[in-house]
Amino acid sequence: MKHISITTDFGSGVGSMRGVIWSIAPDAMVADIFSQIPPQDINFAAWYLDHEVWYFPPGSIHIVVVDPGVGTARRPIAAQIGEHFFVGPDNGVFSKLYQKAEKNNWPIRIFHTNKPEYWWQLESNIFHGRDIFSPIAAHLAAGVPIEELGEEIHDEIRIPVPEAAFNETGADGEVILVYPYLGNITTNIHRTDLPDDFDSGKAKLQIGETTINGIRETFGEAQAGELIALYGTAGYIIVAVVNGSAYELLKPEIGDKVHLIY
Repeated sequence: MKHISITTDFGSGVGSMRGVIWSIAPDAMVADIFSQIPPQDINFAAWYLDHEVWYFPPGSIHIVVVDPGVGTARRPIAAQIGEHFFVGPDNGVFSKLYQKAEKNNWPIRIFHTNKPEYWWQLESNIFHGRDIFSPIAAHLAAGVPIEELGEEIHDEIRIPVPEAAFNETGADGEVILVYPYLGNITTNIHRTDLPDDFDSGKAKLQIGETTINGIRETFGEAQAGELIALYGTAGYIIVAVVNGSAYELLKPEIGDKVHLIY
């Protein structure tokens, strides 16, 4: 039994995509990761996927539909990245996953899924999530080898996914995600990249004109309304206000610089 995940910027789940999947692979287990990626925000999706997909079991298949170029010359692709499979547009949305795979020496194989016999009946040029990505994922789940689904490519589209730069006294990073609903701000400084002698109590995080003392482990270590830095769910340092919104307080933009001093 194969697991298939769906991530989109549609704002809600799409039953027709599930229907297509189950028509081809009736035993597939389908789960939504997130349907509220900010509309057309490929950068947000690239980072968000890296926070989520690796919790699925090896062999899982992940459909991603954040696709402002749908129906144009941009290619539909299927990729094997490590022990997982990904189906979606060739627009850079998988860039962070490629980067992680290369960093960890995982295999990467990418195929232009240009064989219509593995598509659904095209009823529109603007819903490849239903008509191409879902059936491709379902055929993978049903046992079709990825190399049967199209031609292998080596010129995939990538977008910049900057990593933090570390030195003896600190790290230079940037804001990679903002969550207006929760109010949290995510940086690209990951705890596994910190030096062995890192002292979270003595560290300082600078974001804009604001300096935050210490890196916390939990929200409960601070008082309500306090601006804090702590380790987020994916291991990256985040900025938050306890029972409040760091986003509303600081109004950051993606790419804003942050500096960690240790």
